[in-house]
Amino acid sequence: MYNKAKRIIYTGLFIEKNSFYNLFPAKLAKEIEYPHVTVFFKPKGSEVHQELFGEKATITVTGYGCDEKNEGFSVKINAQNPELQKLCDGILVPHITISVSEDGKPVDTGKLEFETREQVSIEATFGAFTTGGLILR
Repeated sequence: MYNKAKRIIYTGLFIEKNSFYNLFPAKLAKEIEYPHVTVFFKPKGSEVHQELFGEKATITVTGYGCDEKNEGFSVKINAQNPELQKLCDGILVPHITISVSEDGKPVDTGKLEFETREQVSIEATFGAFTTGGLILR
């Protein structure tokens, strides 16, 4: 459960790290610790949607992009819960950052030019990354 004493940095659809990096090894210096699709960055109270924590979605990787600072995938999202799907439909450039260079910023991955790739689907769980760690329920 979410403890309001811990500040939420972002909400998102989180993918199991080991299985993800087995499929998609990172190429740049800093691997992202919790691969995810960000839903809200620094969410305000009504954007947290704690009632949806633990809900599942299928993430389909559709493209790949990499430059000297960012590496990631473009994705499509199919959430089982209609409310979660509505939130995901509002994401401007649905993507997963998998690595960044020493001076790269994950927020810039959405600006990459993604090349179409063979589609792969993986399961994700909606939750939050907080100052106290990852919360998925």
